[in-house]
This record gives sequence, structure tokens and C-alpha cells, in this order.
Amino acid sequence: MGKDIDKSKYEGKEKRRHARIPFNYVVTCRDCAGNVESVSHFAFMHSKNVSAGGLLLESKYYYPSATLLEIKLSIPSISHSIKIIGEVVRSEEMKKNNTYNLGVSFVRIDEKGRDELVKFIEDHLGES
Repeated sequence: MGKDIDKSKYEGKEKRRHARIPFNYVVTCRDCAGNVESVSHFAFMHSKNVSAGGLLLESKYYYPSATLLEIKLSIPSISHSIKIIGEVVRSEEMKKNNTYNLGVSFVRIDEKGRDELVKFIEDHLGES
């Protein structure tokens, strides 16, 4: 028989520090170490949600935990892309469509970019 799932880690108080919102856009990423994609080439990934501290990406490439990604995040209300360094904290294979869900935590983002992202999220939460 299979291993029992520890349900306690899925129940109870929310552990995230930042509210997440749906964010269904294409973002560009590259592995800072050049392990999967060439250092000079960016891969296109689909984002699923975003917060002030991270995002969930769908990737056709596997990136192990602790991989640093350079991310260019384009937000519709901002004329330029926000440049972020993020660390893969979770990589889950999605067998049904041969992709990976990547949980990415922001490691470095400039103050202006973070402020713009927070405003975008707050505006979106205000619409709900």
C-alpha cells in the first residue's frame, strides 16, 4: 500500500506571507547558471499566480530546487518589464501534460519593481 499523506501540512492557518492572485501571462526566464537553457536565451513560461514574494510557473523544462532564475515579468498596467531573480523552491512534474509546476520565491527585485507589483496585486484584490 502507498505511503500515508501527512494532511496536517495542508490544513490549518495559511503560511504564506503574501496574498496570491491569478496571473495568467507568459513570462520569460533563464537559468542563471545555464544548466537548462543557454545563458543567453530566455525560455517562455506560463505563470499561474503571483504574489509580492513569488510566483507559480508552468514550464516545459525541469529546474531543480535552489536553481536561480532570471525572470522578466510583464504586467499589463506597467510599460516596462520587472526584472527579478527568483529561486525555485518546488518543482512538481505534471504528467498529464508533460510540464512542471515551479514554485519560485523572489530573491532579488528592485524596490520600484516590487512597489509596482504590490500595487498591481492590491488593485486586483480590490476588484474581487
